[in-house]
Amino acid sequence: MSPPDGDSSHASVLGGLTFGQLASENNKCFTGSEQDFESWLRRFEDLVRMVNQALPQQLKTNTLVGFLEGEARDLVDEMPDQDKNSLLRLLNCFVRILNHNTFVA
Repeated sequence: MSPPDGDSSHASVLGGLTFGQLASENNKCFTGSEQDFESWLRRFEDLVRMVNQALPQQLKTNTLVGFLEGEARDLVDEMPDQDKNSLLRLLNCFVRILNHNTFVA
């Protein structure tokens, strides 16, 4: 799908994606050094919504973790399994931690 003239936004370029096309080139991994988590998460959620078939919750969770790097990714490894396998628990944990800490890239 080609973007309309003068529109280079990801939304126009990426419309109609399949899950296999949701690659890291379309969304940078979150490290905490370039932008805040809430802005990055909003972009991630926008990309997930553009996938033709809705992603199951566990696949969304796994995809989110796959887009984390550095200290942000290390936090997931330290979480109990029931938290790291729940999108809601994972997001709540990140929001809570990010309100108190600054990530070191």
